[in-house]
Amino acid sequence: MSASTTDRGAAVLLVSGNDDARELYETALSMDGFDVRTCATAAAAIDAARTLLPRLIVLDLRLPDAHGSELVHWLRDDPATSGTFILALSTSVSIDGRRGLDAGCDLVLAIPCPPDALVTQVQHALTGRGAFGPAVYGV
Repeated sequence: MSASTTDRGAAVLLVSGNDDARELYETALSMDGFDVRTCATAAAAIDAARTLLPRLIVLDLRLPDAHGSELVHWLRDDPATSGTFILALSTSVSIDGRRGLDAGCDLVLAIPCPPDALVTQVQHALTGRGAFGPAVYGV
């Protein structure tokens, strides 16, 4: 399944301090037709979100300079990004997942998350076929 024609080229911001995961997910999302921008820190993500105004943000909750929930609070408080769909990734969905949802994430997926599962969830989020209301899922 590839991105629908209405979502092809949709801007996605991918934020992860893990170089390997960032490259793996960037490749999978790009191959599916998304316009993917990446960054490794919360500070860089703030600047990128302001510039790019992505339709969706994929965010690892464990960043080197801040917990991802702090970034989510900032994104939700900024009128330019307050409505952006935020899909978080976490190695500990029972702890970080709840913290991410409380901060305003729309969806939290467990790490490891296969690239094809991430692409499917991004597609569903952008087409409105995702979960209704905030949710945490193990993949």
